[in-house]
Amino acid sequence: MPTWLTLNEPKTVVDVGYRYGAHAPGLRDDNQAYIAAHHLLLAHGLAVQALRATGSKARIGPALNLSPAYPNPSDDAAAQAAAKLADGYENRLYLDPVLKGAYPTDVLADIAKRSSMPAAIHDGDLAIIGTRIDILAIQYYNPVYVSASGDYNTILPTTDASWQQIYPDGLYDILTRLRHDYGDIPITITENGRPSADVIGADGKVDDQERITFLRDHFTAAHRAIAYGVKLESYHVWSLLDNFEWAEGYGQRWGIVYVDYASQTRTEKASAHWYKEVIARGGL
Repeated sequence: MPTWLTLNEPKTVVDVGYRYGAHAPGLRDDNQAYIAAHHLLLAHGLAVQALRATGSKARIGPALNLSPAYPNPSDDAAAQAAAKLADGYENRLYLDPVLKGAYPTDVLADIAKRSSMPAAIHDGDLAIIGTRIDILAIQYYNPVYVSASGDYNTILPTTDASWQQIYPDGLYDILTRLRHDYGDIPITITENGRPSADVIGADGKVDDQERITFLRDHFTAAHRAIAYGVKLESYHVWSLLDNFEWAEGYGQRWGIVYVDYASQTRTEKASAHWYKEVIARGGL
């Protein structure tokens, strides 16, 4: 059955495009950021309704990048409170209106300190945003660790993307949390992967063992989530090819296939051969 995804990573648009200015439209304006967040979600709901109005039997839902938020240190009450609010911004701000038809009250109250976004919510908007979806696409790259001050901390090894802390169990945590908090919704993982400083060796091969380890550990976490009862239907590696990666351009290589950008020659990395074997045997 065909599947349509309405939005790709609205949180990235809001945070990186409107708050930090690294992506288009290049703003640093919290007020505009959260107004944009609401209108992105409203556009999602309208897209769901428009598809349904055609009589199409296709499935539809958003693609949300989610990050579990953990307190650092975990036994500090203030850090726990900060992590809960961080979870609101990282996850609930997008999940709750889509799946529950309401914004999380703690996040909405905090946003009101910095943005006129609450006033931009018109009667009927949340009913539109909360129009029933058929599938939820999620993209998982990393957790966040939050101190009592609300600052994000790096406490785990990172990849060539300095923001990406490696924590496969975070995928298990976010998948099982979705089932626990939002019900038995069909889920697809539309992105999961890591960049590496890949080079072609003298033997003509690209030996990206760290990517194999990363993918194996995340597959294992996903399998545990399925065993828990999560209705995880499919999984997609990011990415098939080395590509032009947002504001990073060609500076990071995420693919399981190496691309020589000058000649466009493509070389399967060790991870691509490994992944083929996993697919052929139906598991690790």
